[in-house]
Amino acid sequence: MLDFPEWLFIRIDGGLVPFEVTGESVFQKDTSHIVVGLGQIDTQEKATAMVGLTCNLEGTWTDWFEPTSEEIDSLIGYELIDEISGKTGTVVGFEDIPGNPLLEIEIDRKKTLLPLQAEFVVSTDTRNRKLILRIPESLLDL
Repeated sequence: MLDFPEWLFIRIDGGLVPFEVTGESVFQKDTSHIVVGLGQIDTQEKATAMVGLTCNLEGTWTDWFEPTSEEIDSLIGYELIDEISGKTGTVVGFEDIPGNPLLEIEIDRKKTLLPLQAEFVVSTDTRNRKLILRIPESLLDL
């Protein structure tokens, strides 16, 4: 799970109530649900009462989800633009290596494996099928 905030705010009776997140209990259930343990919620009855309430987090809700291999596979065929070098290319494949997923990219008719790390991704434009990256020069020289 990505770096989840220490606190979240839950809308109860029209107001936002802060709850401390129990960090070791945060995990992604599926592509649209996160399970979050809250320090103050210590019984099944209290947890059940929280189901369906609105939570507020920093950023957008999709920031907290790790992409699934199906979502990453959908990047195949995307045009990519390297913000550092200005080079363009294409995403031609994906290697789902646990703990180190890799995009196979082709730039200047040369294929390279690129670790899929958040710090390399600037933006994803799904409408125009473009991926803007910051690829360290050393990776393009391999």
